[in-house]
Amino acid sequence: MIDALFPKRPSADRQDCSKAPCYLQNSTEQCICCGFTLMCANLNWTSLPVLNEDVKSLDISGNRLQHITFKYLQYIPNIQKLTIMNNMIDFIEDNSFSSAASLQYLILYSSRKLDNNNIQSLDSGVFYGLTSLEHLFLGDNKLEYIGEKVFYGLENLVDLSLARNSLTTLEYLFKNLTYLEALDLRNNDLENLVNEDVFSPLEKLTDIYLPHFHMCSLALHVRKCYPRGDGISNHKNLLASPVLRVCVWIVSILSVVGNMRVIVSRIRSMRKISRGRGHSLLIVHLAVADMLMGIYLFILAVQDALFRGHYLSMQKRWRNSSTCTVCGLLTTSSYLASAFFIGLISMERLVSVERPLQTLSRNFTTLQAFTVIIWTVVGILVIMPLIPQLTDYFSTTYYTNNGACLPLYIHEPRAVGWRYSAGTFLATTLLCSMLVSIVYLKMYTAIRRSSASISSSGHGREVRLARRRMLPSYKADWHHPNQ
Repeated sequence: MIDALFPKRPSADRQDCSKAPCYLQNSTEQCICCGFTLMCANLNWTSLPVLNEDVKSLDISGNRLQHITFKYLQYIPNIQKLTIMNNMIDFIEDNSFSSAASLQYLILYSSRKLDNNNIQSLDSGVFYGLTSLEHLFLGDNKLEYIGEKVFYGLENLVDLSLARNSLTTLEYLFKNLTYLEALDLRNNDLENLVNEDVFSPLEKLTDIYLPHFHMCSLALHVRKCYPRGDGISNHKNLLASPVLRVCVWIVSILSVVGNMRVIVSRIRSMRKISRGRGHSLLIVHLAVADMLMGIYLFILAVQDALFRGHYLSMQKRWRNSSTCTVCGLLTTSSYLASAFFIGLISMERLVSVERPLQTLSRNFTTLQAFTVIIWTVVGILVIMPLIPQLTDYFSTTYYTNNGACLPLYIHEPRAVGWRYSAGTFLATTLLCSMLVSIVYLKMYTAIRRSSASISSSGHGREVRLARRRMLPSYKADWHHPNQ
């Protein structure tokens, strides 16, 4: 992993040099000195004092430095490793490091917890003169812009970390980094890279860490590209797990065949028998909603078979296809409609419990109106992300953000449209779960009250019928259309 390429933490360095002699005469007493190393961390410095010119490794982490200028380093020309973690740096002057030609390690990142460094931009020229620099770590800052020629002259750079910043583009940054072997770009906003050849100049690159695994298609020449997958897909297959592939095939076939059988049997019963028509109507619509999920899974299984072994090279074509968008519409429609119809069926069951012998008087037309309302609401919710006027919020990849074509952005707090996705799925689940719980609690209370107060045989039959209707299994609903 790329983390293994990072240098040791300053605390580890302090432990290593705790017993080593100091070779730096007249070094500041506030610092820990061992060999040619000075550890000057957490001293509340606001500027860098004059230090021994022979210092080769300097750690000034945890101070209050706000700027890096030429005067800081001009008196330590032999510096080879410079660590400036967790300061308050927001500006680096051009040519600041021009006098540090021997510098090999430059560490300018912040602790993930402290997040003190506030470097938002790097202009061309800030690293001028660092011809010996091999390791540059700029992670955990707030970088939004890097000048086109920032890395010019760093021909010997081997490791570069720009992780956990706010970069949105990498155009022309890596043109001259011909010796770069490891590049860390995780946790940046690089979803819409325009230049597909951005990593082509990095011929010796062996390790790269990108924000999303599907971006590895831009670096097919790199031996190790991370992450290796997203939990569903990996570099080789749309459905990474063999168990998942088998389950998707089985569930899709059973869902389509089983729900089709329910739809046909219920429609036939509605034509022949008037009793229970309202309940059968709701079961038909619930079966249609569930069958949409089966169709989605079947399409996904077929595409997985087509891309088997070479998914990474085909993933962009698949995610940009209209088929993937249709899959997103199917799965979202199925989820929302199923949740709404389960809630409506629960309400219908409540009426059956409260008036178990009066089901024939139920208003079939009212239930038809409710089904129309549900499908209309579902249609509006799933079509909204595709409206051209709303692309600024949803972008054009709302349904195609991943290979499974699922509009789930809960794990990506900065992804466009994530609030709508979370609201649609989580709010629907929460509201329908609360509704079903309240309805069944009310049914249970009503039955207990009736059992205690009714003693006549006729009414006892009514209570027994109410109990049977309280917890109807879907198997009973499907196989007994006359119920």
